[in-house]
Formats: sequence, structure tokens, C-alpha cells
Amino acid sequence: MSRITVLTSVPTGTRAKVISIGSGRGRLRRLIEMGLLPGEVIEVVSNSVGPVIIKVRNTMIAIGRGMASSIMVEVLDDG
Repeated sequence: MSRITVLTSVPTGTRAKVISIGSGRGRLRRLIEMGLLPGEVIEVVSNSVGPVIIKVRNTMIAIGRGMASSIMVEVLDDG
């Protein structure tokens, strides 16, 4: 069973699909330029102190916690 939550609450090592990015236009554009689009599957590499580090399309991206809290994802179960 999958669940929808904000990126900041997804544990390290978890895969998730981006559902929506609810930021201002500047932030949204920046995330899209980094390859973070709705529908993309990401892996959370680190989510403890400091920025959330994710892997999207074999690229590591560090996202500040404020920005990450505006990204809705669907946590994927590997079954």
C-alpha cells in the first residue's frame, strides 16, 4: 500500500514518486531545471539534519528542508 506525504517525512533509503511541487514560480522553475518533475521516481539518499538529498535520474540533488516540505510524494513499496 502506498501513501502520499511531504518529502521531508520520507525516510532515508526510500523510493517515492513526485506527485506535486507546491512552491512559488521561482522555486518550481529551479526544481524543474534540476530534473525534479511530477511523475519522476526519486530515492531519498539522506534525510536527517540539513538538506534532503535525493537521487533523480542518477543525479544527486540537495534540497533545503523548506523547499522539500512543499514537495508531495507517493512512497513506493518495493513489494
